[in-house]
Amino acid sequence: MAVKDIRSNLKQNVALTVALSTDTTTNGAAIDTADYELGLMLTPYVNNYTDGTYTFTLEESVDAAFTSPVAIVDGSDKLIGTLAALVKTSADASASQLATLGVISNLQFVRMNVVSTSTSTGADVAVIVSQKGENLPIV
Repeated sequence: MAVKDIRSNLKQNVALTVALSTDTTTNGAAIDTADYELGLMLTPYVNNYTDGTYTFTLEESVDAAFTSPVAIVDGSDKLIGTLAALVKTSADASASQLATLGVISNLQFVRMNVVSTSTSTGADVAVIVSQKGENLPIV
């Protein structure tokens, strides 16, 4: 069986990185899905956790400014996995296994947002997006 090199076939970018110490909603970066042939894989990560609950939401839009964003919610046929599985609390914020979410959108732009609650000193939150696009070589 031929072995393929996964590193050369996937591209990762940071879609969100923020230090949170208040209860707030923070929007992630607009991810252009125009050249993604297999959708997206989003991986949220919480580091330096002291308190709070971190819930992730997902939106799609026809423009990068998200003038009229459309929420993608659990139960949508656009998701592989669930947003509920991504919630980070004291019990799992530092867990060694990272939950992921697959997204297949028919709109050009997607973004992941984080909602922090019960936060006084907080945590650092990041979201990594992985893609396999047309412009990446098949090795």
